Amino acid sequence: MGGTCFIVSMLDAQGRIVQTGSLPRLSVGERDGSNTPAARSIAETLSGPGFKTVCSTHILQDMWDKWVLLAALGSICCLMRGTVGDIASQPAGQGFAQAVIHECASTAAAAGYPLRDAALKGTVSLLTKTDSTLTSSMFRDLLQGAPVEAQQIIGVLVRRARVHQIPTPLLDLTDLNLRVYEQQRHA
Repeated sequence: MGGTCFIVSMLDAQGRIVQTGSLPRLSVGERDGSNTPAARSIAETLSGPGFKTVCSTHILQDMWDKWVLLAALGSICCLMRGTVGDIASQPAGQGFAQAVIHECASTAAAAGYPLRDAALKGTVSLLTKTDSTLTSSMFRDLLQGAPVEAQQIIGVLVRRARVHQIPTPLLDLTDLNLRVYEQQRHA
């Protein structure tokens, strides 16, 4: 079974999880793409007020689509230390964001999961809006001096790119940047 969850949240000063953003979305499904009673039952069980829940027959693709979005958003915000809008409104900002997205999407394609057109267009649109206040959870954690999920999101994607000989200079830079951050955090 696989799954994705799209939710924007943050920890407040008291350590409570505060949901921000639009309606959260949850997708679950069998990794082989079959539409089983178990998958439908899990989707139904996890459906609740405030969540759009879907039983997906292409969950691995859904997971790759989300991974590309998370890695690109995290790289963009963490490297440039700003919101999507802060970055996209600068002269080279949109080009930078598109280059990061390209590295992530190329890695997914080489692994056998090219982004669907709608997912790619949506990611580019979301991460190049000049008036966006969107940031990644990695960036918000970094600003708070907290641990970041850099190796789980960026590091593993970089290693996948190496397997497929995909050049990822911007993801490599993000990986290095966040490794240094984590080393300094522990010192």
